[in-house]
Amino acid sequence: MRKNRKKLYSDFLQNYNDENLQAAKKSAVFATAFYLLFSLLDAYLAYPNYTQIVYTRVLFTSVLSLIISLVYFESFKKYWQAIYCIFVILAGLGVIIMSTYLKCPIKTLYAQGLLLVIFYGYTMNRLLLIPATIAGITISLFFTIVLFNTPEITPSAIITSLFFQAAANMFGIFNLSYHQRILFKEYSLKIKDTQRARNLISLNKKLKNLASTDGLTNIANRRVFDETLDSEIENSIRCKAPLSLIMLDIDYFKLYNDYYGHVQGDDCLKKIAKLLQAHTKGTEGLAARFGGEEFTILLPNYGQQKCIIFVDEIIKGLTSLQMENHDSNLSKYVTASYGVVTACENYHNLSAKSLVTSADSCLYEAKENGRNQFVTAKI
Repeated sequence: MRKNRKKLYSDFLQNYNDENLQAAKKSAVFATAFYLLFSLLDAYLAYPNYTQIVYTRVLFTSVLSLIISLVYFESFKKYWQAIYCIFVILAGLGVIIMSTYLKCPIKTLYAQGLLLVIFYGYTMNRLLLIPATIAGITISLFFTIVLFNTPEITPSAIITSLFFQAAANMFGIFNLSYHQRILFKEYSLKIKDTQRARNLISLNKKLKNLASTDGLTNIANRRVFDETLDSEIENSIRCKAPLSLIMLDIDYFKLYNDYYGHVQGDDCLKKIAKLLQAHTKGTEGLAARFGGEEFTILLPNYGQQKCIIFVDEIIKGLTSLQMENHDSNLSKYVTASYGVVTACENYHNLSAKSLVTSADSCLYEAKENGRNQFVTAKI
């Protein structure tokens, strides 16, 4: 359970990074431009040390621009959280260095600029909790070191500045941790819903297969045959295309069952079904179990001669299986009788009933003529 949650959280982080990279890029470009724009305020506050501060700001703006350009390269994209964490730290460090050129009380005013940088790190640039916290606390630590090494700053100014720094970090950490927890919960629910949907699709597919497949032989069942037959008849009538139907019945299957038992009888049915399925594969046809020891093969666009060739191949394939039938007086192996009918003339009178009835009549005739043979007809 713990491993699954760890994997889920890892996937969440990856998904978050993938979805937020583009927004983070735009935010970083905006922040860099805004960072440079503050040089106007420098000119107002920092006179006569304006030149030093502007040089510093331009230098750090250039470095920041170089850093954000890294994520536009494919090899650096996966590290964008770390890169933008460094980006925030350097932006804050630039403000701290600029403040060292100023005299009090203007020096402490730049602490307000640091609050903007910290706020940006926790909100606008889409950093996750850990890199955002590292950036915010690192800026505050650098700022604290500078404060305590600047004698002219009064204790009250130090306490006030550090209080706001700590408050900015605490509010940022609280807000981002809460927001990230909500995002993770939403992602978890989304994944669960997706998994449920997949399971439901899989279950529906299994149910559909169960509803359309014969439980013993794993080929199409009678219901699928009836539906397919209706569809193919409509197509045959519309396109004036031939449609052939083969009905086959295993010879003396009752005797086979009585002698070998029902388990081996079922195995015989499975082998014949597999044979029919293999021969039908590659055609537009359908092999199905019609009932008991009877099977059907529906062959769209097969004329009579082509269908006869197909039946000959089935007969050869059945012979090659060499399934012994001890009580058969036809052959030492299992054989079958076939009724073969092709619709290729009176399409206006074609129906499922007429096609099946005709094939059944041909099958009956094949049995009456001694079995182990086929009888053909046209309708």
